[in-house]
Amino acid sequence: MEFLKKLTVGELIQYIVATAAIASVLIERIKSIPFNPWSAIFSWLGDKLTSDLQDEIVSFTQEVRQNQSDMNDMIIKIKELEKHIAEIEAERLRSRIIEFTEQCRLGKKHTQKHFENIFRDIDKYNKYCCIYRISNNYIKAEVKYLQNIFDECLRENKFL
Repeated sequence: MEFLKKLTVGELIQYIVATAAIASVLIERIKSIPFNPWSAIFSWLGDKLTSDLQDEIVSFTQEVRQNQSDMNDMIIKIKELEKHIAEIEAERLRSRIIEFTEQCRLGKKHTQKHFENIFRDIDKYNKYCCIYRISNNYIKAEVKYLQNIFDECLRENKFL
């Protein structure tokens, strides 16, 4: 008892804290006791230290999701724009093919290079129609007519 009488309040607090620490370590190690004081303290401390970081991560995640949504919207709009441009180009090619065919029907002569260029346009037109599912009924007769004229010009050397 004399030992306790000589203790100061500070020393008494130190002994109590040391005893509590040793007891809590023992409690932490015993698996059958569901209370783990050190784990709870460190978990609480970790949550307090990282709460700002967790808030920033949540905010960043929301921004990423919004950006992904915006990107998906942009991709849809770009695909729609690509299709629209392809339709315009297909119409331009179709008009050019029909115009060339009409010139041939009116008796205008063309060079072999003109025919080769128009056949390239026909290939491009067919490609656009296939890729973008554009109706392709408009120039079948013209293509057949141009092929016949071209074959005739090749046989009889009637190019310009």
